[in-house]
Amino acid sequence: MKKILLVATICVAGLVSAKNIDVKKPTKEVEKKEVTQSTESKDPQPKCFSYGILIECTGEVLEDTVCYGPGSDNATYQDAWDCITENGQLANEFFCG
Repeated sequence: MKKILLVATICVAGLVSAKNIDVKKPTKEVEKKEVTQSTESKDPQPKCFSYGILIECTGEVLEDTVCYGPGSDNATYQDAWDCITENGQLANEFFCG
């Protein structure tokens, strides 16, 4: 009986001295991040690629590079392709006659 009384006293003392703890649920705070786009535009670079021109009469291959886009002679890929075709015809005409 003394043990039960001791345990009850400890429980009552624990309940009395316990702080009223509010359990806080984690809240989802949406962080608003401002996306700032720079007003300065980067200088667009032309796209370049190399290709080979086959000289039919000699069997040689000449390497050439063509660029298209801003800052180049060709505005579009189609313009660059037309330039490649013309360069191939002129090179064959020059070397083969």
